Amino acid sequence: TKPFLLILLDSLFSYYDSYFCVEGELYYLSEEQLEKMKPYFPKSHDKARVCDRKVLSGIMYVLKNGLMWRDAPKEYGSYKTLYNRYYRWSLNGTFERIFKGLASEAVDDFKIL
Repeated sequence: TKPFLLILLDSLFSYYDSYFCVEGELYYLSEEQLEKMKPYFPKSHDKARVCDRKVLSGIMYVLKNGLMWRDAPKEYGSYKTLYNRYYRWSLNGTFERIFKGLASEAVDDFKIL
């Protein structure tokens, strides 16, 4: 079965390459896309989070390519960081809030970000 995040991605974006910036062979969310998502992020407690752009791009890369977390490209950071963020944000509803919020703001039905 498809992970919940990918089901949401597939329903909100027209196709994979259209919502990522290609840097080398890796895919990254653009800064503009990340800014649209930030209002839905949970508050950071005492410690600053690892680069959101890098981590979220890594999570999407792993899920979209069907990789095991351990096989994530090192350029996205530690695979443990990717997994932990995915797990926590899935449990606390952050991904759901992000995509519901983006969907409600959408003007263009084909490309939200």
